[in-house]
Amino acid sequence: MEVGADEIERVQVSGDSRSIQPAQNEVKPLQTIQALPHASQAFARLLQEVPGKAVAIFLDYDGTLSPLADQPEQAELAPAMRTTLRRLAVRCPVGIISGRDREDVERLVQLDSVIYAGCHGFDIMGSKRYRFRHEEGVHALPALRQAEVQLRRHLQGVEGVFLEQKKFSVAVHYRLTHSQNLPMVQEVIESILAHQPHLQKIEGLCVYELRPRVAWDKGAALWWILQALSGQRQREEVLPLYLGDDLTDEAALRVVQERGLGIVVNEGDRPTYAQYRLASPDEVKLFLDRLCDEVLDQHISRDWGEFQTHEPSVTDEGG
Repeated sequence: MEVGADEIERVQVSGDSRSIQPAQNEVKPLQTIQALPHASQAFARLLQEVPGKAVAIFLDYDGTLSPLADQPEQAELAPAMRTTLRRLAVRCPVGIISGRDREDVERLVQLDSVIYAGCHGFDIMGSKRYRFRHEEGVHALPALRQAEVQLRRHLQGVEGVFLEQKKFSVAVHYRLTHSQNLPMVQEVIESILAHQPHLQKIEGLCVYELRPRVAWDKGAALWWILQALSGQRQREEVLPLYLGDDLTDEAALRVVQERGLGIVVNEGDRPTYAQYRLASPDEVKLFLDRLCDEVLDQHISRDWGEFQTHEPSVTDEGG
């Protein structure tokens, strides 16, 4: 599916986002993926910026840490990638921000040292010292369950389309269906949403998701985690990195555009807020290993210490 700049903008959640997005004059114009430099060219910048800053790494799961799979349960994490994440988490905070349920990502990754944000950040847990569940997302759960029942009723006979029930969303996967079925799938979803004002449709790679109509996304989750980790640290003391492949990752890539370093993981071409690109999870592993060996092990970054107990609200200022 070809995606334009208007589509990238559309997946940004509307609402009061002062705490989760850069100021408007800080956002650089979108570039296409293939016009970006390869992330191997980011190391000169990292070697300059890491000393004296507190580094934090955030990643998507599907398509970034593990190759995309036809069925969600097939996307297992390779043992070598788990080893890389373990090495990384010893050196700096590591957060995985996924559209999957938080418990599902924890089961796949199997590392207690990682911060997990599931359902695009509606459910966050890290270091067993803080936890976040979006209150408005909880209030939308009855509407989500009603929508799921209706989706199953209308889509159960469509070959190649399957539903994935999550805690804070319902995903309609269409990767395996014929393109001629998509208009009908879209019509069913729009018909359901017309009677569910508390829900919205968000598009990912070969998936439509019905989620609470709340000003919250992966960018909001990333900023919340940074605030929880850093407490009163100044913005210029923190260097966040984000790696993701999906349209839904653009919200997080937008947040780190001026504050840190964003890498899109995608062999295709579309507009993106990222500054660098990688082609696959294999390249992600090579990048993270090199980051450990050539940057984090060689140059002391500002110490985070123990994860902070400060829990920001959804309206904490992000300046």
